[in-house]
Amino acid sequence: MVLKRYEKIILVAVLILTFFINGFYGHYKYPIHGDEYAHLAQAKDIIYKGKIEMTNPYLKSGIGHIRLENGFHVLLAIFISIFNDHFIFLFNILKNFVFVLNTSLIFYFIYDNSKKFSLAIFSTIYFIFLKSSLDLLGNLFLLPLNIGLTLILLFFIFYNKYEETKKKKFFFWMIIIFILSGVIYPLGLIFIFIIIILIFVFRLAKLNKDYIILLILMIFLGLLVSAKLLWTGDIISTLKNILYNHIIFQKNWTPVQANYSPISYYGALSFLLSFVGLFSLFMNKVKENKALIVWFLFSLLNIFFFYFLNVNIFLPFQRIFYLYLVSLAILSGYGLYFILGILSHSIKKYKILILSVIVIIVFFIHFLYFFYNAKSFEAVPILDDSTYQALRFIEETYGTKINLMADSFIGLGVYPISENYVVSLLDSNLGSVNRDIQTNFFNGDCDVKKELIIKNKIQGVVTKTNISCPFLKLVYNKGINGYEVVN
Repeated sequence: MVLKRYEKIILVAVLILTFFINGFYGHYKYPIHGDEYAHLAQAKDIIYKGKIEMTNPYLKSGIGHIRLENGFHVLLAIFISIFNDHFIFLFNILKNFVFVLNTSLIFYFIYDNSKKFSLAIFSTIYFIFLKSSLDLLGNLFLLPLNIGLTLILLFFIFYNKYEETKKKKFFFWMIIIFILSGVIYPLGLIFIFIIIILIFVFRLAKLNKDYIILLILMIFLGLLVSAKLLWTGDIISTLKNILYNHIIFQKNWTPVQANYSPISYYGALSFLLSFVGLFSLFMNKVKENKALIVWFLFSLLNIFFFYFLNVNIFLPFQRIFYLYLVSLAILSGYGLYFILGILSHSIKKYKILILSVIVIIVFFIHFLYFFYNAKSFEAVPILDDSTYQALRFIEETYGTKINLMADSFIGLGVYPISENYVVSLLDSNLGSVNRDIQTNFFNGDCDVKKELIIKNKIQGVVTKTNISCPFLKLVYNKGINGYEVVN
C-alpha cells in the first residue's frame, strides 16, 4: 500500500481523531459496560488459577459457567499481568487502541480492494462515527465483539487478496484467523462461515480445492467446539442446548433491550448513501467487493427476519445489527464516492471547492447525528474513585476470597478489583445470580439480614446505603460504606 504524502497526513489525522472520539460520550475513567467487568473477572480468574475453569469467578460456590470466549480472556489476562494493579486505569486506553486498529483495517479493507484513497477514507470516517449503545455495543467498549470485528475484517482482507492472487500464504492466514475467531469470538466464526457459504451458494467465487479444505476445517472446528464446550451428557440434550441457546436466539437474549430501525438508527441520509454505494457495486462502477455485498445483504435479511418472528438464527439480533451498521458505514463511503464521481463530470467551475463543500456538509450532518447520541448516552457507573478505593481497602485489610454482599453495580467490580466473591450478581455476560437474596438483604430488617448472612456465609457488606445493625461494624466510610460482619 503506497500512499501519497497528503494521503498519509489525512489518514494519520483520522486515526488520531479515532483515538479521542469516544471523549464525546463523556469522561469515563473506568470500564463502562457490565460485560467488560465480567470479562475482566474471567481474565483475573485465569491469572489466579493458572488455567481456564468453566466456573463463575464471582461466586465462592464455583457454580459452573460455559466460557465461550476464552481467547479474549487470555488476551485480557496478558494485559492485566503486564500492568498489574494499574490495568483498570489503562483499560480505556487499550479500548481506544483497538478502535484505532479496527479503523485502520476498515481503511485497508476498502483501499486494498479498490485502490481508491478517497473511497477508503470516506468509509473509514463513517465507521468512526457509528453510534454505541449498551445493548448493541460498539466502539465505546472493549468486548469480544470488538476483537471479533478485528478478526472478521482480517479474514476478508486475506480473502480478497487470495481471490486476487490465489497465493497460498493468504489462504493460510484465512485459516489462522478463522481458528482465532473460534476461541476469541465464536459468533464471529459463525458469521465468517455463513458469509463464505453464501458466496459459494450464489457462485460469487469458484469453489476450488483450497476452499473445500477451508469448509471442512470450518465444519470440523464447529463440531469440536460444540463437543468440548456445549456437551450436556447425551446427544439429544446437547442438540437441544445447541439449537435453543446457540442457534436460535430469542428477543430477550440480552438484558438491555430496545427496538431499532435499520434506517433511522443510522441516519436517513447516510442510509440512502449506503444504498447508492450498494448500487455502485452491483453496477461495477467501482471494483466489486463480494464479501462486503454478502455481508450487508445477509445482515439486513437477518434483521427483517427478527422483525417478523422475534427470533434470529445463528446470530443474536443485537450482534447482527452491529455488523449490519459496520457494513452500512462502509457502503456509505462507496455511495458518497459514487455521487462525487458523477458530480465531478458535471461541474465545470470551482470543481474542487464545490466537491469539498459537499463532503464537509455530508460528514457534518453525520457527525451531528453521532454527537447528539453521544451527549445523550447515559450509563450507571459501576466503578468510580470512591468505589475503587473501598474495594482496594477491603482487599488490603481483609485479603482476597472473602464473601461479600454488595450493591447491584458495585458487585460487578468486586472480583476484578479485589479478587473477592459476591453473593449475588447483576445480569451480565455471566448471567444474573441470586438477585432475590440481594433484594431481600437490603430491603429487609436486621433479623432478615442476620438470617441471610448466616445462610450465605457473608463476611462483609459494600454499599452506598447506611445500615444500622449490631452485627455489622462500619469499617470504611468514604463515599462507600464497608461493613465487617461481627458476632
